[in-house]
Amino acid sequence: MIRAGVLLAAALVLTSPAARAEGYPSRQITLIIPFAPGGSNDLVGRAIGKKLSEVWGQQVVVENRGGGGTLIGAGAGLVVAGSALYGVTVGLWQSPLQALFVAVKFPMLIFATVLGNAVLNGMLAQALGAPLTFRESFGTILMSFVIAALMLAAFAPVSLLLAWSAPATDCGYSVVLLTHVAAIAYAGVAANVRLWRWLWRRCGNRRLAGRVLAVWLAGNLVVGTQVSWIISPFIGSPGTPVIFIQEHPFQRNFFEYAVERTVHLLQPQPTQGVSHERSSR
Repeated sequence: MIRAGVLLAAALVLTSPAARAEGYPSRQITLIIPFAPGGSNDLVGRAIGKKLSEVWGQQVVVENRGGGGTLIGAGAGLVVAGSALYGVTVGLWQSPLQALFVAVKFPMLIFATVLGNAVLNGMLAQALGAPLTFRESFGTILMSFVIAALMLAAFAPVSLLLAWSAPATDCGYSVVLLTHVAAIAYAGVAANVRLWRWLWRRCGNRRLAGRVLAVWLAGNLVVGTQVSWIISPFIGSPGTPVIFIQEHPFQRNFFEYAVERTVHLLQPQPTQGVSHERSSR
């Protein structure tokens, strides 16, 4: 399909009035091929460049410039691989079926966060005075999540050990939940902080780069956590059935639930003897 488009474009150029006009072109022409050298599209482009050089009587220089689509595609693949691997270990604490669900939902969570933040942060970056386009915001945020996904994939063995050793109790669930929240938050912050130097070079101002990064971190926190709450559960409370998405995703939010689990974990738990005594009353 792409090759046919290239050939059609070449035919239009060779038969256009400008191509037949005397004295055109009057200088060297550079033909940009948006693919890596050596492929079929590169060979077709170079053949067209040779023919144009013969028709025009001017040198046609062929230059390969790989498009951003290849980089974005590779980044998306790394996000899927890293986040799915980590997701398996997260859901495995409850059951293998939950592990399969989380392996599917975790990449969905990241891509939804990337798209939402690309729109939000693209507008906020412009409002702060940063010369960033939507494409740059999208690509940069995606690359930050690539770093985060690879860091979480490296954490997968520890997560697997946690899933194997944590007891299937309410207290064990709180420990597993808060541990994963801390791991994901650390990976997200570390990945975004690595972008600070790029933002500094792109914005040309250290303080402006810091403000843009702070806005991006806040956007990731708000959008990411709320999307994760909507498509939860990821871990699954002990004794609850395995489901893909909770029944009432819009009744509460992630922060309310995280505070609730933290308070529950910090409260002293009654011993078995006390519980038995109370139940007998």
